[in-house]
Amino acid sequence: MPNEVVPEWMSINDLMTLTGLGRTKCYELLAAGEFEAIRAGRAVRISRVSYEAWTRRNLYLEGPNG
Repeated sequence: MPNEVVPEWMSINDLMTLTGLGRTKCYELLAAGEFEAIRAGRAVRISRVSYEAWTRRNLYLEGPNG
């Protein structure tokens, strides 16, 4: 099985799919600086590294008492 190439930058639709969040919330997170992003014309691309860091910062870990 060949190795899958993971792009360094992803679209807002990719972010929506990965997070399960809607378009508006994703843009709100971008505006709040939660993700590093670039704009090329009208297209916005989000850094996969910043998305992965965001997921680590926002992990929900249940405490020992449940």
